[in-house]
Amino acid sequence: MTSLCVPLLSTFQSRLSTHAQALPFKHLITAVGLDSAEIGWPPSQFKAVYARAAHEGFKLVAHAGEEGPPDNIWAAVKDLRVSRIDHGIRCLEDEKLIHHLRDTQIPLTVCPISNEKLKVYEGQLSQKLRQLLTCNLVITLNADDPAYFGGYECAQYMWMVEHAGLTADQVRQCARNSFRVAFMPESRKGLCMGLVDEAFKLASSQGLIPKEHSAS
Repeated sequence: MTSLCVPLLSTFQSRLSTHAQALPFKHLITAVGLDSAEIGWPPSQFKAVYARAAHEGFKLVAHAGEEGPPDNIWAAVKDLRVSRIDHGIRCLEDEKLIHHLRDTQIPLTVCPISNEKLKVYEGQLSQKLRQLLTCNLVITLNADDPAYFGGYECAQYMWMVEHAGLTADQVRQCARNSFRVAFMPESRKGLCMGLVDEAFKLASSQGLIPKEHSAS
């Protein structure tokens, strides 16, 4: 899957230009998203380019609610009509938003190591991530610019285990979620989630996972 990211730090014309330049390669691009710094660049400013992307049939995602406030997540959901929020940890500051994300099952691609490097919830990040895991939201763990922040995918899971007390069941659920919300055929999703379950069963049978945390 290839995604087209429109920089948050961009002018209106450059956003439309990026979209136009991508159209000849539409068959190679699955989704349109946002990246870069949030502060001062609310998602609502990108409504026009997202409307065009939706018309062209692209899936829609957006970086929101990492450094920026919960209002950025609301704007991404309501104004941009995204099907996935990249980051989204600051939903914790808005109980109504948590309920909305839970009810709609909009996934959050949480990136703990970049959160730490950007000092999101400085001094409280582990506690906040533990809290996020108890909200019954659709959470995946992801590497955000790993060459820049350090830490590829496995490192994100290890960070959560070591700093946020991620249990084996939660590891399994996050791994399953990553396939469940991926932009791939349903048959392939089922195959991949089945492989996750088989891996956990094998690890449990070999005593690598405590009984109380083994896959059912």
